Amino acid sequence: MSPLPERNPVAQEGINASEDHPLKEFSLLVAAVALLGALAIVLIGLAAKAWAPLIPFSLEEKMAGIMEEPPAQQYREKQKALQTLADRLLAASPLPDDIRIHVHYQPGDTANAFATLGGHIMIYQGLIDSIDSENALAMVLAHEIAHIGHRHPIQSLSQGLIIQLLMSAVIGDSRALQSLAGSSGLIGMASFSRAMEREADKQALVMLEKLYGHTAGAESFFRTMLEKQQQPEWTAFLQSHPGLGERIETITQSQAGNNGKLTPLADILQ
Repeated sequence: MSPLPERNPVAQEGINASEDHPLKEFSLLVAAVALLGALAIVLIGLAAKAWAPLIPFSLEEKMAGIMEEPPAQQYREKQKALQTLADRLLAASPLPDDIRIHVHYQPGDTANAFATLGGHIMIYQGLIDSIDSENALAMVLAHEIAHIGHRHPIQSLSQGLIIQLLMSAVIGDSRALQSLAGSSGLIGMASFSRAMEREADKQALVMLEKLYGHTAGAESFFRTMLEKQQQPEWTAFLQSHPGLGERIETITQSQAGNNGKLTPLADILQ
């Protein structure tokens, strides 16, 4: 048996010290945390997209109930004309029975239209002023109806909401939560991916084909957007409706051999 050492052995100096610079190790740690965080956000986003359409539409309508206020008296006929056109599109290509569409007319020069929670669609006078036929307006309206039919608003808002809640929890900042407390905060989070835009365009063209028997004029508004995209009043629409060139090409392809007659806008909208 070996004799016991008279004293404890002395560890070699620097045996527990890394040869790498401390900043390198710190950078790797930060990169790993950032990667895991990005992966978590992606997975949460995908999960939200999957389960959001399972939310009953009646609940979605309650979330957006504040938007049920009637328009000012001088705008009611315009809103009624827009709703009538939406109803005609729905008759040509109906949505599920529980989904209802509410079109809202908005005055002003803003060239914009968007769909949000509860089947609500906003159409601004500035957009109507840029359109030369009912067919062009129907394409925009059908596009927004298609977003609602595919439950895109609740998908987009759910992803944004969960990500903001996660970020608030991580950084301990409640301001993001406070901004979501009101309806306007939720509406501001709605933005659709290019895949959603393609899906909505595809469905909108089907609706126009069934209503008018052709898709002539459907590209008119988007060509106007392309020509004026550097102008400030078009910024809002361009931010939420990307891919103009691709969309015009898709619409044009649907018109091959199709020379249908355009329908003029209703007098009340001009």
